[in-house]
Amino acid sequence: MIEQWFLNKGSYAEGLELLSASCGPNKRVYLRLKNSKETQRNLAALKYELNKYRNKTIEVVSKPKKVIAKTTTTGHTHNLKTSSLKKSNTRITMAMLPEAKLRDRFAQKNKAYYERWELKKTLNTLPEDEEEKALEIIVKIMNLTTLIDSIWKELDYYIEHKQIMPTGRDFSNLSNLELFKTRQRLYQSRSKRQKTLEKLQSELPSTPIEKRLALQSKIDSKKEKITQINIEIEKLSELIINE
Repeated sequence: MIEQWFLNKGSYAEGLELLSASCGPNKRVYLRLKNSKETQRNLAALKYELNKYRNKTIEVVSKPKKVIAKTTTTGHTHNLKTSSLKKSNTRITMAMLPEAKLRDRFAQKNKAYYERWELKKTLNTLPEDEEEKALEIIVKIMNLTTLIDSIWKELDYYIEHKQIMPTGRDFSNLSNLELFKTRQRLYQSRSKRQKTLEKLQSELPSTPIEKRLALQSKIDSKKEKITQINIEIEKLSELIINE
């Protein structure tokens, strides 16, 4: 359900319902967001909280009431970060990327991963009454997560298609209202193309062998167009958030 909410760009109210059902007896963050207006900052906070329960994976961070001594060394912390990053890089490595642009993006992803790791560590040690500072950190974490996810999409696209992912159109000159309208049109276009794609895919097994190649070509074309639309929707969403 939560994964579907992220994929469908669900509403703030729907997200609150999912958070209420997922967070158990600890309703503090849920109640604060529920009693607040929908803003980009609160939406970012909601996404951050829901992301903890995404794919049924729950991160529980216990905050000690009293800190006696700081025993974690800088070297040990660095090793934890490095180990965590290595686990995230298991499916694609730098050696698999011959293009200089992709190697640069891979390095940018790693840098963003380290920055996010540090921000999460800072967030987990903040006192509960520093909500404004926590929200600022959450916004930064969400922006870094968006960047990391975006780069992974580029890398996955290259591995699958052996070519660099198209960049999409430039929307930087559009007003905020135009950004919303353009994104809505793309949502509608994607929905129609997805239905057509599903129909073509369902026809493929019963299609005569001599016609399958042409049908598969149509399917691949639809997939590529949907990928292009997803890229443009993501660019529009980033511009809307930053407005």
